[in-house]
Formats: sequence, structure tokens, C-alpha cells
Amino acid sequence: MRKLLIILFVFLIFFAVDFKQVRAVNELEISPRIIDEKAKASEKIERTIKLKNNTGYKMDIYPVVNDLSMSDGKQEFLDPSKLDKSLSLARWIRIKRAAIQIMPGEETEVPFSVEINQSAVPGKRYAVVSFPNASNRPLAEAKIDKENVPQIMINVEIEDETVEKAQLINFSALAKTHFVWPIKFSVELKNIGNVSFKPEGQVLIYNRREQYLDSLKFNDAGESIEAGGQKKIYLDWNAKKGIGKFKAKLELEYGEKYRRDLQDTIYFWILPIPFLLFSIGGLFLATVFLIIYLFKKTYRARHHASKHKQVQEDGVLDLKNKL
Repeated sequence: MRKLLIILFVFLIFFAVDFKQVRAVNELEISPRIIDEKAKASEKIERTIKLKNNTGYKMDIYPVVNDLSMSDGKQEFLDPSKLDKSLSLARWIRIKRAAIQIMPGEETEVPFSVEINQSAVPGKRYAVVSFPNASNRPLAEAKIDKENVPQIMINVEIEDETVEKAQLINFSALAKTHFVWPIKFSVELKNIGNVSFKPEGQVLIYNRREQYLDSLKFNDAGESIEAGGQKKIYLDWNAKKGIGKFKAKLELEYGEKYRRDLQDTIYFWILPIPFLLFSIGGLFLATVFLIIYLFKKTYRARHHASKHKQVQEDGVLDLKNKL
């Protein structure tokens, strides 16, 4: 008899606790209880949540959003502030965080949306939105771990819509003609996809006879370009030899899912200062010699014409001078 009473007592306690939890959930009626969606990066999901107060007193509801881990078949709350925006569903959820006051028997609608991050990693994400009734937010948040508060489950599957695409904005030498070393090149790229990438490649240098001279490794520092970002990367060629017209050919690759390439070609001149001084000096001397030569030639022609004119004026043919 005593054992039967103990069993009955334990049962009543368990039933009372369970009834209290069920009653707490039923006091606030929520619809829908589950939101299950598929979406792509940068998309927005908009819904309306209905809350109904089934009690005889006013409720102050404070929505609390947490990420949920479903690993090993267990549910575990995760702190959204410790997760990256590309992974945290809770950080994408937009819902009123201030107190929602619901009078007895009243029903209200709460706007709800999920703004998928543009860098969202493909896969399934889980979150829970709890609706504890309390006089302030700290008390409401404390209830979540201690009581069975009303909540809804959010399941969003991020579809794999990876877009790896780059645009070559500009490839150029910083000057068309270079007088000193090094020769500087600029490559400007824009990421018009939705995931970051790390461009790799080289710049090949040729002379005017299309003979290969040298190569420069592109993006030696391993810089990444984020989705929607734009970046300039500079290269220096410091061979310290060569004169005349040259060609630079850009060959780039990027992408993890699929390898893509970008190419461009430019031309530039190298005229070192010593070469220019030598050329200018040579041109100056050539000009001086040309002036002297023309002066002497003009002087002789005029002198000859003057003598010939004098003979004709005298009317005497000077055969001696002519011979």
C-alpha cells in the first residue's frame, strides 16, 4: 500500500509539472508553429505570425531568437553573436524585439522576415523564436532555459547558387612611356559574383619582336576580393635593361567551383634617361654639323655667283681665271 501511494504521488507530481508546461504553451496560441523554406543567397522571406492570448490577463511577450544545432540528433541553442553572418539563421531573422502587449482574448499579427545574407553558405539552417511572457527582457530570456515557453521552429535550406564571376576593369602600365625603372603595372578587378575569390596568374613581358623576356607573378600576397568588391593590385618589373617598345600580356585564373580565366594585352615604351641624353646629344651635334654644312655650301654658291657676275659686267672674258 505504501509503495502504491509513493508511485501515485510521483505520478501526480510529474503530471502536474507536465500540465503546467502544456498550459503555458496553450496560454499563448501561435500560428504557424513551423516555417520551412528554401531560399537563395540575398533573397528575402516574408511571413506573418499570429499570436493569441488565451488567458484572462494581459501578456507582455518578448521574442527571443536563437540558432539551433541539430548535430548528433540533439537540439542545442547557439549564440548568434558568436556565429558568422554567412552561417547564422538567427542573424538573418527580422522580428520585433520590443514587448508585444496582448490583451486577454486578443489576437495580434507580428511581421516576420528572413533576409538571407549575400554570402550565405549553402546548406540547412535552423533557428527557434521563443515567445516568453515576462515583465522585462532579462526575465523573458531567463525563462527560456527554465520553462517550456511557446516557440516556433524556423527551417531554411540555402540552395547552392554559387556565382563566381570577375570583371577586368583595367590593366595598364602607369605610364605609356617609362624613363626610369621599375615599370609599374596596375590590374583592377571587380567581383560581380556572390562569393569571394582569390585571383592568381602572371604578366608575361615580350619585346617588339615578340620574344619572351620575363614573367611577373600576379597577386603574390594572396589577396581575396569579396562579393561585390573591387580591388587594384600592382606589379613591378625591375629588369633594368631594355629600350624601345614592349608588350605585357595578363593571364589570370580564379574560382573554386569552376576555374575561369581573364586575359588582356597592353603595349608600353621604355626610354631610359641615359639613352635619351645620348640621343638628344647626338641629335644636337647632327643639327650643328648640318647647319655648318649648309652654311658652307650656301657661302660657296654665293661666292661663285658673285665672281661670275663681275666678269660679265666688265665685258672681258678672263680665260686665265677660267682655265
